[in-house]
Amino acid sequence: MSTTARIAILQKDLIVRSVYCHDGDSDFLAPQLLMYYKTPQRVKDLIDLGDLSQVGKKISINESSVNDRVTISYHRDRGEKKNISHYRSYEDFLCDYKNKQDFNFLFVEKSENWYLLDYKSNKKINLNSIVKKAVKHMSPILVVDYQNYLKELEIIKNSKKLNEHLYERSSVEASSSSNNVKRIKI
Repeated sequence: MSTTARIAILQKDLIVRSVYCHDGDSDFLAPQLLMYYKTPQRVKDLIDLGDLSQVGKKISINESSVNDRVTISYHRDRGEKKNISHYRSYEDFLCDYKNKQDFNFLFVEKSENWYLLDYKSNKKINLNSIVKKAVKHMSPILVVDYQNYLKELEIIKNSKKLNEHLYERSSVEASSSSNNVKRIKI
């Protein structure tokens, strides 16, 4: 028997769109969602495929290399009816999918974060904390990708700090140079 999941996005307009995923083991699916589907557009592209058999690093065969696992859509790849669920609110989504799948993953567009929904405690658990614990169960390829993902996050964090520092420095220099301007009467 397969471990199933629901992959959803809470859009900025508060509408939830979701699809079923047959191969939804959290030790495998969680890191892939976190690393390869980290922008709202990428998540929307994934959900636009409809229900999924499996999620891979790449959405289509055209963008994959030999070693990449490709996402398989029941509609695109097997000719089945496209299924995408739409909900007017997050609460409607929770009521409908409570206890239907083994795992429910939610991407919040506003914060650009992934969460695992825990219905027992009624909490959203940030996927970063789950993936850190799952590293020991990942395939070697996923471990390397996860390490690269962490490096990329560190680069982004450092880049933001550098930009803030340069902005503060230029503001200070601009204000001090305006104080030193000599006015000439004509």
